[in-house]
Amino acid sequence: MKKQLILVGVAVLLAVFILGYVLERATHGFTTDDILIIFLLTTALLGVCNIILKFKTMNKFVGKWKSEDSSDVIVFNSDKSCTIRGSTGSYNLIFLFFDQFLMIRFNSGITIIKFDYHFSNRNKNLSLKERGANHKYYFYTKQ
Repeated sequence: MKKQLILVGVAVLLAVFILGYVLERATHGFTTDDILIIFLLTTALLGVCNIILKFKTMNKFVGKWKSEDSSDVIVFNSDKSCTIRGSTGSYNLIFLFFDQFLMIRFNSGITIIKFDYHFSNRNKNLSLKERGANHKYYFYTKQ
């Protein structure tokens, strides 16, 4: 939570600085250096916002999830470790421009599984769609 607050503070400061810079420069006319500086600052702001979104989304995963028929259990821990069907591993969220997905890497080997994910019912339900040839769907409820 402390990291999130620091990142929000940085995002607000960057936004205020960008706005002030734009307003100050608007009265004198923009040079190519001004446009480059505004572009770089805006890119930094978007990067910070992306990190905040990742932290917020990661927190939604943390906990114990049971499948609809209760035969399958997944546990996501806050340290990015996880247990799936008795196998341990680690998970991470990958954010690439407009694409984001959940990646799980098992400790028993180099097996990596990627999922598209969707939360519903106030983050109590989790839908996972396996990427790749299988395209299997999994539905879980938070316990």
